[in-house]
Amino acid sequence: MWMVLGDPGAPLLKWGVVLGVSLAAAINDVGTRRIPNWLTMPVLLAALVWAAWTAGWDGIADAVAACMLFALPFVVLFVLGAGGAGDAKLMGAIGAWLGTGHVLVTLACVLLAGGVLGIFYALAKGKGMAVARNLWNMGLGLFLSVIHRRRWSEVSIPSPREMQTMPYGVAIFAGTLAAALGEWLWHG
Repeated sequence: MWMVLGDPGAPLLKWGVVLGVSLAAAINDVGTRRIPNWLTMPVLLAALVWAAWTAGWDGIADAVAACMLFALPFVVLFVLGAGGAGDAKLMGAIGAWLGTGHVLVTLACVLLAGGVLGIFYALAKGKGMAVARNLWNMGLGLFLSVIHRRRWSEVSIPSPREMQTMPYGVAIFAGTLAAALGEWLWHG
C-alpha cells in the first residue's frame, strides 16, 4: 500500500531513497566491485531516524526487523563466501527504509534479478558450464546432506574461488526497481 503508517508522503520518499541508493551502489559496484560503508551506513541511520519520526517506537521496531530480514539471506551468503558484506549491508538499509510489509516481494525480486543477471553474466564471461556444474554440485550436496544426514562441511561443494562472481549491486537495483514498479502498478 502506498500509504504506510498514515504518512501519505512516506511511500514515495521511501521508494525514492531506496532506488537512488541502490542505483548508486550498482554503479559503484560495477566500477570498484564494492558497495562502501559510506553509502550504506548513512542510509540505514536515516531510515531509523525517519521511522522514529514518523511512527515512534513501532516504526523503529519495524525498521530494525525489516533490516534483519532483508539482510539475513545476504549475511548467510557472505558467511559461506558466496557474497559480499556490502550486499548484506545495502539490503539491510533497504529493508529499514521499506519495512516488513515489503520483505517478501522485494527479496523475491532481488533474488530473481540476481539469478537472471547471474546467468547472463556467466554466459558473457564464457563460464556457463562451470556455473552450471557448481550449481549442480551445491544442489546435490544439499540433497545428500538432508537425505543422508551429513553435515554441510562433509559435502563436496565448490570453494568461493571456483564460483563465478558478479557485481550483485546491479541485481539489487534491478530487483528493487521491479518491486517498486510492481508496487506502483498494484496499488497506484
